Amino acid sequence: VNIDAKLIDLQKSNVLEFAFKIKEQILNCSGASDSAKKAVDFDTPEQFAQMQQDILKMGRTLPMAHKDLAALIAAGGTAGIARKDLAKFTEDAAKMAVAFDKLSADDAGTMMANWRTAFKMSQDEVRALSDQINYLSNVTATDTTSLADIVTRVGSLGDVAGVSASSVLAIGTTMGSVGVKSDVAATGIKNFMLSLVAGEAATKSQREAFKKLGLDSKKVSKDMQKDSEKTIIRVLEGVSKLNKADQATTLQQLFGKESIGAIAPLLTNLDELKKNLNAVSDASKYAGSIQKEFEARVATTANTLQLTKNRVAEVGIKIGSVLLPHINSLLEKLNPLIDRFSDFISKNEGLVATVAGVITSFVGLKVASLALGYAWSYV
Repeated sequence: VNIDAKLIDLQKSNVLEFAFKIKEQILNCSGASDSAKKAVDFDTPEQFAQMQQDILKMGRTLPMAHKDLAALIAAGGTAGIARKDLAKFTEDAAKMAVAFDKLSADDAGTMMANWRTAFKMSQDEVRALSDQINYLSNVTATDTTSLADIVTRVGSLGDVAGVSASSVLAIGTTMGSVGVKSDVAATGIKNFMLSLVAGEAATKSQREAFKKLGLDSKKVSKDMQKDSEKTIIRVLEGVSKLNKADQATTLQQLFGKESIGAIAPLLTNLDELKKNLNAVSDASKYAGSIQKEFEARVATTANTLQLTKNRVAEVGIKIGSVLLPHINSLLEKLNPLIDRFSDFISKNEGLVATVAGVITSFVGLKVASLALGYAWSYV
């Protein structure tokens, strides 16, 4: 009876429920932090503690759960990003996930890490690339996630061919604006670049096609390393000057039959391609695009609620870090009492069943009396 009374008092005051919720918050945050700790090298415990504080601080402005922010840090650490750059990397990836359509935080972090490696970029350059993607998506009929996917799929091949990530983006945007899917566009861009840098390895058919355009495969390959954008435009303009029948044949000779569907739109949209190439070379047009998009989207009700949840969770975690030892002590004392109560029930099943039956009867009588009361009031 005493044990039962104590449990009832605890339930009435919600102390036990509060304790369990606080402990759950702490364990969730600790688990997320531990996953990041495995992927990042910390020289001292203080550095790890600082990272935990950074996660809580980011949760005040980024509408993303603390565990998701910790996962981004872990992704950055796994990708080899220096510990001092992880906070900025996480913030940029989180903002990109919010700004872009249909892009998860995990995908945003993975993409940014891939771009850093594939294009040998700093975090500032990666942020600029995400700004370019968002800007081009806003001014053309393309989807941010598709554009990001194209850049990621082409990856380091662009660097090998002398084509910057920005140029890959501009080409992909031109293809995407006429409905070419991201995987088809990426394959087309790869074949396009490989053909232009073939040089001495160019096939007989490719050499003949270049000759038809008044070009030489070796010279084109060298020019790609000097000025890829100018070379690409020169080749496409050469093809566009041919009659329609020769255009299709030449494209097939140069880039292969499977890539014609992706590359052909570049001929009919040369002015659009030039415009996109110019846009990604002018920082005054795209700079800060992600931040503006992020600020617009973060004002939604759902994101505002997430920010509020993060703040409440932060308070709970900080209070809990102080109360946790006391909570653990309370639970350690309570658990044996609960065990004794459970043992008592096991040894006195008949008594418990009888008590339960009496209680059920009283509940039935209470319900019946309430029903009669309402009926009488109605009469």
